[in-house]
Amino acid sequence: MEERPCEEPGGRVLNDPRGCARAVPPDTAAIRKLLWAYVALVFLEGPLRKWFLPGLSQPLLVARDPIVLALLYLAWKRRLFVGTRFMEFVGWLAFASVAASLLVRDGFLTTAYGFRSNFLHLPVILLMARVFERRDLLLFARCALAFALPHGLLMMAQFFSPPGAFLNSGADDAFTQIGLGDGYIRPAGIFSYNTGASAYHAIVLALCLAPLGGRGSHYGLLRAFGYAGTGLATVFSGSRSAWMAFLAVSVVYLSASILWSSAQLARKAPALMALLVFLPIALAFPSVSTALEVFVSHRLANDSTQTELLPRLIGLFTRPFETMWDFPLLGYGLGVGTSAGAALSGIGSLFYYGDAETEFTRHFLESGPLLGGMFVALRIGGAFHLLKRCLKTAHRSDLTALLLWASVAPSLVAGNLGQSTAAAFCVLVSGLALLACRHAEEPEPRAAPALPGGRQILAEARI
Repeated sequence: MEERPCEEPGGRVLNDPRGCARAVPPDTAAIRKLLWAYVALVFLEGPLRKWFLPGLSQPLLVARDPIVLALLYLAWKRRLFVGTRFMEFVGWLAFASVAASLLVRDGFLTTAYGFRSNFLHLPVILLMARVFERRDLLLFARCALAFALPHGLLMMAQFFSPPGAFLNSGADDAFTQIGLGDGYIRPAGIFSYNTGASAYHAIVLALCLAPLGGRGSHYGLLRAFGYAGTGLATVFSGSRSAWMAFLAVSVVYLSASILWSSAQLARKAPALMALLVFLPIALAFPSVSTALEVFVSHRLANDSTQTELLPRLIGLFTRPFETMWDFPLLGYGLGVGTSAGAALSGIGSLFYYGDAETEFTRHFLESGPLLGGMFVALRIGGAFHLLKRCLKTAHRSDLTALLLWASVAPSLVAGNLGQSTAAAFCVLVSGLALLACRHAEEPEPRAAPALPGGRQILAEARI
């Protein structure tokens, strides 16, 4: 039996995460514009904080928050979240976490910052999936690919610039880019931190490999920009995370193509052969060989790196659970595990566990083993639910959603949400992946027989 839409019949019908039909009101132009403003600020925040408005670096840290509040108001007004189990769970967990935080601490600003880090931006994921159309995904892909090569060249220039150069400015006077060794730094590109550059180019690689835009020369040129920019950014990144993201997306693409989309892999064969021919030529350039030598000597060659990397990765997920009951039942309060929240509370770095390698510990520290454990479960469950949706679309030979998921999966599970750029990319890519899933799952309208006079009608698509 066909289900009736959950909202007014004039809206656009799409799939609800629970499986019921849902109609989104057609008057969502304002939400769409705000979503694009959110996306733009993800990329503009870094240049504004580092180069153009360094005096406003701290206020710009929360520049996207007013946009999110406006989005939430418009979504509530149009009832876009009604009956969504994800939002219901997030809402109740956020309320309980804030209440517990205010019980154990009297720092309202610290709690507010912890709330915005953990919960405030999560609804944007669903709004992107429900309001954006395929044309928005294509527009984002074209812009991201077109900017990849200039950004890769910028990272190369930053790598060979002195640590104190203007190009390597930090988000404030006290912050400088992370050193790599021998006088080199890990370039951040236009972002405040090098994690943003790694996340961006992982997305670019996913969009290069995804079946978007057809096989026209225009999109082919953009793909070439994307491949070249990602190659430059990875070589000069000085970051193991960038190399791991590159390998993760590549492995997922090759595996999924062999299983479900061998035709796409065959179409990519000429590009892969060209890459194999170009690789030795690229390695002959002194700048490339220098960057690789510095990276290998300082990030891979020492014995401790070789012996501790795997245990370190495993420990990211196991150590927090071994110590979770060492924290108070309600934790020390939201926000105290982030650098900004610790500064607002006046406790400095006493409780600062907010680095990327102890993110689960931060949740237990802030909200205790029960509420913190529920938030950890939300992150892990959300990542695997999204993977399940992406695998469904991959079975239909559309790898777009799965590749986007691969580019951001580690950040979804254990990335540092207390860092603005990392959290923004989690939200952005999750929303785009859900959008790709939605369009892959929606059936195409079927053409009905021609009516007298040459007219045709479209058969109603069943959801």
